[in-house]
Amino acid sequence: MDSTTVSSLLRGLTAAGVLLSASVHLQLWAQGVRVVPVIGEAFILNAVGGLVLALLVLTWRNPLPLLGAIGFGLSTLAAFGLSVTVGLFGFLEQAAGVPQLLAAASEVAAVVFAAAALVVEHRHPLPRTPSRREAHGVLNTSPVHRAAAAAPVHDDARRS
Repeated sequence: MDSTTVSSLLRGLTAAGVLLSASVHLQLWAQGVRVVPVIGEAFILNAVGGLVLALLVLTWRNPLPLLGAIGFGLSTLAAFGLSVTVGLFGFLEQAAGVPQLLAAASEVAAVVFAAAALVVEHRHPLPRTPSRREAHGVLNTSPVHRAAAAAPVHDDARRS
């Protein structure tokens, strides 16, 4: 398997983890978490942010969405850990339950797969596609640069 295929697979798994976490948060929000002050808003932001982030991971071949997925997973896990242990904004969560375990597993998966994708893409960078201007040989069209490019090159070292 070449690095581009591995990268695409890891990005797909990262996006799946982020989307699953986002969908669990949306479902919990719809089932009543929306009425909990601050936490309700956080759950809907998590759902919307997860959707946008997953789309970016899939469509923008840049390290930033992968770093965002790592941040998303770690911050969501940290918030869950706080809500289970000491409470978060007055909200105390239980660590048991299918939605909680599903969200936690998907967030761990998002972190692991995003980190793996970063490693693969760092070791084997994706080929850079030239811009339209570069592809047509037009790098700088200002009059000064055109004149400099047309001027003959003198090599004083060969004259000696």
